[in-house]
Amino acid sequence: MALTDTPEERNRIVQIVLAGIVGLAAVRAYRRGNRVGGVLGALGAVALGYTALSDSEREAATVEVDDVRAPASADASTEPATESEPAAETATVAEAKLRCAACGEPIVPGQRRGPDEHDRTVHEACLQAAA
Repeated sequence: MALTDTPEERNRIVQIVLAGIVGLAAVRAYRRGNRVGGVLGALGAVALGYTALSDSEREAATVEVDDVRAPASADASTEPATESEPAAETATVAEAKLRCAACGEPIVPGQRRGPDEHDRTVHEACLQAAA
């Protein structure tokens, strides 16, 4: 066995082994007369084995993560720092998901905010100052 196994490969091996164990327990329960438990256990073993052997979901999840990260890093690197704000603050503003439309500063959790006359999100203080 190679030392280059990734945690995903180990997880897959563990799932296959667990599917086998659940399958054996299902067969044992079915033979002892517990038909419902045996059938449900067999269905569980099949489902666990299928998820361990199917790679389509893992590939789709990998593609989504790559697609999401690529534009974010491209936006952060193309946004220049202005003279009014230092480079450290530029990174913070670029990482913020919600910014005030009036002042441009990030809106942090816990701050009161609301829509302005153009349905843009602004701080409540900025909204009151504009009124």
